[in-house]
Amino acid sequence: MKIVAYLLAFVLTFSVGALIAGLITFIPTMIHAYIYKKVNGFWESFMSGGLECFVLILLSMWIFSWFNFHLPLLYVIIISIAFLSNNYHRLQTRSNYNSELGYLVAQSFGFLGVYLSFILNEAIPFNFL
Repeated sequence: MKIVAYLLAFVLTFSVGALIAGLITFIPTMIHAYIYKKVNGFWESFMSGGLECFVLILLSMWIFSWFNFHLPLLYVIIISIAFLSNNYHRLQTRSNYNSELGYLVAQSFGFLGVYLSFILNEAIPFNFL
């Protein structure tokens, strides 16, 4: 049953979670672009990437709770590597280097940072698997 939780959380996190995080950060991004007449730089993308980490970890916790499990560290490591490899590819291929670098740096520390903050605040227990 835990394998089903991993697979479902992975699929929903990449599809629904990324969509939700994108919608949450879309309005502030558009306001910033309208006011300052420029595309996102490093810090705007850094904040968006950190918010995306928070939303994706919350969604993953919710999905694992459907099966009466807690979010394991192994899942957080897997999703961190998946997002980092995607962001590294985007950094190499897209034209806005500073923006993509902001996402990469934020998500390098964001997934584990959000997960550890939930553990320290006793919102979830620590499980590796």
